[in-house]
Amino acid sequence: MPRSVTSTPTRPLPLLLLLAILAGCQRSDDTAMAARGEIDHHASVQTTVRVTIKAPPALVWTVLSDIAHWPVWQPDIQATSIVEPIGTDTPFQWTTPGGTISSRIVLFEPGRRLAWIGHLLVFRAIHVWMLAVLLNGETEVTTTESLSGWPITLFYSSDELRQSDQRWLDMLRQEVERRAASASPSRG
Repeated sequence: MPRSVTSTPTRPLPLLLLLAILAGCQRSDDTAMAARGEIDHHASVQTTVRVTIKAPPALVWTVLSDIAHWPVWQPDIQATSIVEPIGTDTPFQWTTPGGTISSRIVLFEPGRRLAWIGHLLVFRAIHVWMLAVLLNGETEVTTTESLSGWPITLFYSSDELRQSDQRWLDMLRQEVERRAASASPSRG
């Protein structure tokens, strides 16, 4: 008796699954770059901004690395969720008007460097913060960030990212300098 074999025609891998696989491959590259303190220099959207803060790096680090309290001084961040204490591989989430971003710290050098990778939908970010003590005891804070993922440029430009990161640095400077002033002994 003849055997009947039916075969199901092969279907191409659904586009979203393919994108998810590709995004997963890219995430390991993002992790490696961020762990070295680098951003994705091939990303469509990227920026570097700096600010000088009239306070020592230890105080700047205290404010910057206290992710749970970002919404107190950074009005663009509505909420955060993190399990403390923080360090390398600590996951956290933070909510902005654009959505909730899932991030993971991949570089944690207290008083010097902090970097995380994050994703929102198909978009990926690498955000690196560097602190350097100046000769007068003040701190120069440099932040570099890259955003990638198709079609990020339809939603965000390098100039918009620069403005956003500059605002973040300005808010950080204001908060740190406020704390430094309140910790200084009064002069009479």
